[in-house]
Amino acid sequence: MATQNKSNVLKGVKITSVTNMGAGVCRAPDGRVVFVYGAVDGDMVDVKITRQKRSYFEGVIETLIEPSPYRQISDCTAFTAGCGGCMFRHISYEHELTLKREHVASAFARVGIRVTPDAVKTAGEFAPRCKFTVPVMPDSTTGYYKRASKKIVPSDTCPLHGEADKLRVFATDYMRRVGGASGVHHIYVRRAGGTGEMSLALLCSTVPTWADDFARCAMEAFPSLRGVFARTVAADAAYNDASDDISDGASGNNSQSSRNKGASVKNSASVGENGSYILLKGEPYITDILLGCRFRISPASFYQVNHDGAEILYKTAAELINLRDGETLLDLYCGTGTVGISVIKASRVEAHLIGVEITPEAVADARENAKMNGVRADFICGDASEGVGNADNDNESDSGDDASANSRGNFIITVSSSDEFTHSEDETSILAHTNNTASQTVNSILLSSNSNINTSSPKTVKIRADAVIINPPRSGCGEELARKIAAAGPSRVVYISCNPNTLARDAAAFVAAGYVIKCIVPVDMFPRTGHVETIARIQRADF
Repeated sequence: MATQNKSNVLKGVKITSVTNMGAGVCRAPDGRVVFVYGAVDGDMVDVKITRQKRSYFEGVIETLIEPSPYRQISDCTAFTAGCGGCMFRHISYEHELTLKREHVASAFARVGIRVTPDAVKTAGEFAPRCKFTVPVMPDSTTGYYKRASKKIVPSDTCPLHGEADKLRVFATDYMRRVGGASGVHHIYVRRAGGTGEMSLALLCSTVPTWADDFARCAMEAFPSLRGVFARTVAADAAYNDASDDISDGASGNNSQSSRNKGASVKNSASVGENGSYILLKGEPYITDILLGCRFRISPASFYQVNHDGAEILYKTAAELINLRDGETLLDLYCGTGTVGISVIKASRVEAHLIGVEITPEAVADARENAKMNGVRADFICGDASEGVGNADNDNESDSGDDASANSRGNFIITVSSSDEFTHSEDETSILAHTNNTASQTVNSILLSSNSNINTSSPKTVKIRADAVIINPPRSGCGEELARKIAAAGPSRVVYISCNPNTLARDAAAFVAAGYVIKCIVPVDMFPRTGHVETIARIQRADF
């Protein structure tokens, strides 16, 4: 039984669970929850209360009386010093995977859905990140943000970065030689796990006078470095905008930005508009290989941060979607097309891909990626969250079971005004331009794959899809979009999520609309952090 003395210490308490933010959980004598950072379920501890809220306490371990069998000595000095990038370096990796599986099950239980997730798939504890952003101090020292703080924990290395960390060290040494960071506040590195190609960007308030020389020296020092960039952006926004679907775990950045902020690449060393990537030297993108497919990656494009984990993720998605010859796959939040293209190639079928993505630059990359990999695809520049609806009303004049079956999978998608709308060169393209009402369909416009339509006002396209993949940001697709997709009636949906809570919320909307959850597969894309990627197969009850 926990007791509390006048020095605000809980004596002899048992840690019963661990949150995804790395805090152990116990109870105070009055029943309130106590979150204890660094504690492991199974620990017997004395806890010093550091903060008191109305409904809970926060505390730290004052005495570790008896360690949990899951506890291990951290292998990272930065973690011990308070780095906020990793949450679980003090817990065995096997137990971390158990915690993540339980976290997924709990998320669904909170919305009233009882599921038993599959065992967590993983590429291993030491799978390196393919992308990271680290803050830079004025004296050129680099490190990582302290937990729940903008303070920096200095560090010379990170177990998650692998070979790409040498670029960070090179940049740090160069800046020290020229007398300081000169307005550089973050270093942003990407590495293609399948090819080894790298890119590096200096995120800065103003482009340093030595930027061109730095780019030249870096390209000479690293043969695998394909491009060096500068980006002018406010210090507080720099690491947020550069993040992918998940926080940059190794940089301690726990905030979430939406993917593809629209930052473009300018082929100029002059200062561009705020937020633009300025190509200082080299090529504007790197190329990676996933599941045998080649993808080009520009600095602003969304791309999974764990190459080996991404291969597991996409292969699993292909198995769950189970595409057949002649089917059409709708890929919402498609980014540069990596998910849909990989799934079609891994499925080894002749299928048609239609992607929806809000960022024009990503749409352009997706089109090139589809060409490189020989995938028949159309890409629509539009907002998946706001511009997707069902078109079943088009079939009101039909009758009988056949008409009902034919109406399933019909979608109306709004094309962003003045944005590019690309078409397949295949004359059997199912894209049809419509007026602003779904029922007024006009003839399909069939153009070559390297042509586009610039619309002066919002237009809509009507499509039919047999299956849907959703891969939204952490905020999820939202219950409204889930209901619209369900109303359109595709036979199955594969939902890829980096946030089990929003996945569970949206899955509940599908269930309420008559769909069933057939399978939940967690994938550990972010070892040693509190995050877990999850794939759900959701299908019509009559399929």
